[in-house]
Amino acid sequence: MAIEPWSVVLTVLSIAGGMVSGLAMWNLTGLKETINKLAAKQDDQDRRIEELRTERATCKIECERNRVSKEDWVRGEGYTRRALEQLTAAFNRLEGKLEGKPDIAEQLPMIIAEAIRAAAREFKENR
Repeated sequence: MAIEPWSVVLTVLSIAGGMVSGLAMWNLTGLKETINKLAAKQDDQDRRIEELRTERATCKIECERNRVSKEDWVRGEGYTRRALEQLTAAFNRLEGKLEGKPDIAEQLPMIIAEAIRAAAREFKENR
């Protein structure tokens, strides 16, 4: 029985085709695994970006809530400066009244009364 040449050629071609198909399948499997890993990494990065956006929005809201406008700050600083000037003036008046009077025990009611008047004025101004 003689082996026909076309059967040998078909056998060689089928073996070569099987090997090429096997290599292609192996490469496609590796490519699929790589794509799945990249997709998982991309999902993780997307989740992290969304967390950062949420955190940034929260921080922005917190900053807006705690921010003082320029006008409010200037108004507050002006009030503080006026209050300090009034207290300094009251202290200077008390100091002037006490000079030359050695007995501070006699002056204590006057000092307390002046301090109460200054506190009352400040309280009225804050209302």
